[in-house]
Amino acid sequence: MSDNLLDYVDVAEELSEFTWRSPRWQSEKLIAASPFRDDTHPSFYVYLADTASAKAGSWGDSGTGERGGLVRLLAELRGESSDEVAVYLREKYGVYADQPAETFALPSIGNALAKAAEIQRVRTLQPPQGSTPAYVIDRGISPEICEQAGVVQARGAVAIPWFDRKGRCRAIKYRSISGKSFWYAKGGESIRDLVYGIESVRAGEVALVESEIDALYLRTAGVQAMATGGAELMNAKKAELIAASGVTCVIVMADHDAAGQRMKREAVELLRRYPSIAVKVAGYPARYKDANEVGDITKIRTYIAKSKYVRKIPKLR
Repeated sequence: MSDNLLDYVDVAEELSEFTWRSPRWQSEKLIAASPFRDDTHPSFYVYLADTASAKAGSWGDSGTGERGGLVRLLAELRGESSDEVAVYLREKYGVYADQPAETFALPSIGNALAKAAEIQRVRTLQPPQGSTPAYVIDRGISPEICEQAGVVQARGAVAIPWFDRKGRCRAIKYRSISGKSFWYAKGGESIRDLVYGIESVRAGEVALVESEIDALYLRTAGVQAMATGGAELMNAKKAELIAASGVTCVIVMADHDAAGQRMKREAVELLRRYPSIAVKVAGYPARYKDANEVGDITKIRTYIAKSKYVRKIPKLR
């Protein structure tokens, strides 16, 4: 019996759970556009099976030279920590390992279960400490909004805390200031079960965008805003949290790429299930990839003001 958990993982099955841009599925390798940066010529690859030179799950980005293993890749795609991915793989494939790294030497089952229980128990984090986030401010976000949101610069990255409705720090996302890579603080909640910015919203209209940067930019423009954290992360749990937040109208402002448009359709469909919430869609010129790229807070306010209803709240008789 192998002592490496990754020998039991069906890499192709795990990767098929995600939407890839320009994918080419080969017998030993997936080649696609990078999920971590704008990549018009597919240069990202993942080995689906062991080869003479690489293990299954090993990946690389020819455009940046960055490389890694399956656990790190799944963590970034799933919006989870490496520890959470380790627990997920152990549970799915029925093999236990105490190490969240990619060695996965097998310990006793008791120790592995204790580790899994610890990961599930530790969810509230201390907000990050660091310096003024010049990387974010350079993108038109005000220092005051950064301070309100607890965003700082640390460890060569922007640290973005995710809070729950009660203002408790439940996750911290680190976004590299030199590339597209990102990672999460250990011990935090999966952002699949959180809505970015929900602690700051009040009754009334609120914009829903994809990225934290977009949400912070809209807040700089004086617009209440929340974010899903990624195009693939809109789900029923997030819709439930939004509905329970007390907002009365959600304005979906999606990115202009294919993934962003899918996110828009999913958000509209999920939010329309809640009779207490009106749903609008904010349009803006396709020359801008996302809200932050507009780069003009006056225009942002105009696009929000001109948003169109896709579902109105029925008037009470």
